[in-house]
Amino acid sequence: MPGPRSLVNVVLLLLVAALAALVYLRPGTQTADSTSLTRLDPAQVQSIRIDNDRGRIELVRHDGGWQLREPDLPADAFQAKILLNLLNQPSQRQYPLAEIDPADIGLDPPRLVLHYDDAELRLGGTEPLQDLRYVQYGDTVHLIEDRVLNLLGAGASDLVSRRLVPAGTELQRLALPEFTLARTDTGGWAVKPDRPDISADRLQRLVDTWRTTQALWVGEDKGGPLQGEVELTFADGERIRYGIRRSEADFVLVREKPGLAYHLGTQQAGRLLELDAGKDANPAP
Repeated sequence: MPGPRSLVNVVLLLLVAALAALVYLRPGTQTADSTSLTRLDPAQVQSIRIDNDRGRIELVRHDGGWQLREPDLPADAFQAKILLNLLNQPSQRQYPLAEIDPADIGLDPPRLVLHYDDAELRLGGTEPLQDLRYVQYGDTVHLIEDRVLNLLGAGASDLVSRRLVPAGTELQRLALPEFTLARTDTGGWAVKPDRPDISADRLQRLVDTWRTTQALWVGEDKGGPLQGEVELTFADGERIRYGIRRSEADFVLVREKPGLAYHLGTQQAGRLLELDAGKDANPAP
């Protein structure tokens, strides 16, 4: 039969368990066993609007991806996925809005407002213990892991696709400062002026490099002298022009019309602009 000390220990354990349950199931809240922030289907969302201190950013679903309204450019697929994933993010705790003063948790005014079609999420501050963010959806306030910090001060340029060649396009001509590549009738590539020391595989690799390269980051162009231009021509007749700004510290391609700078890093300059960089060890005869 358990002694008095054992019984005391059992009672203490039961009290600790009861207190833990009280904290977890505190009055006015619900737990997050299987609760998502919303029940919206991300695949059905056709438009996203972001309102923050820097203004408004709008994205629309387009050709299987996402397009910014202003500037009229493809949106970064990763950033769009973060926005969509937020809809089904687990809610750690929930509170009825009527029991909370929105101003106390940064919801009046909100730090950020997201619209998914007609649905609205209002994002406030973070709670101090777990750094979870308050999000109002309808008449409920949720606490979620903070995965939207980058959106609080984001501008449209922060959501532009970092790809130099838009996904789904067919490149036909690549005019660089020292030479031009054009697609042949057989599907290969020809270079002008002629370079007999460069193989067809090397030309294809240069084109593939342009197709796959993404900028480290895209921002508003701060201006400065340019050292040449690159022009990309596509099968549908569309063209993209990049100004070249190259220094010891950075390599930037500038789209002047929307005023955007694609920062690529100095190591990318040779890979994108030169045929001798990565030249074939055994050139074609």
